[in-house]
Amino acid sequence: MSDFWPYVVPLPIEEGRQYEVLLSLFKSKASIDIIRHMPMEGVTYQRDMIKKLPYSNKTIIKRLMSLVSTNVLSEGMERSKKRRAWIKWYRLTSLGRWTRLLLTPPQTFPKSKIKELVEEFSTLYVEGVVKLCLKHRINPEIVKTTFDTVYNIASRNPRVP
Repeated sequence: MSDFWPYVVPLPIEEGRQYEVLLSLFKSKASIDIIRHMPMEGVTYQRDMIKKLPYSNKTIIKRLMSLVSTNVLSEGMERSKKRRAWIKWYRLTSLGRWTRLLLTPPQTFPKSKIKELVEEFSTLYVEGVVKLCLKHRINPEIVKTTFDTVYNIASRNPRVP
């Protein structure tokens, strides 16, 4: 098996919602470009996305609404300091951050961020697998056993480039 980066996108448990989330993400290049231009932390203003991205206002707003409805983005409004107008902003949700990572080359992450991601990914994944085991009356010890086996094999034969 070739090496791979362990990407993960948590999805809602409900089957129909899984489809909606995946469709909102991958239905158009505009959705992917919106996610790619979102910062991991903080907000991005709608007007800035309209300026930066090569799509019509209508397309961007439609894609943003879809990403909000599937909980990939959250939205809010704040009052402009310069002009007494309200401006709309968007922020990645937890699901949105994982999606953003899916679209980011791993070599661009700083070492400290990779450590944080490994911890978060491990917790998220193991928690989900343990819950699945318990739900189906499978001994969750299988998770620990599998981890120990893989760790022992990998630590004896590391394939570090």
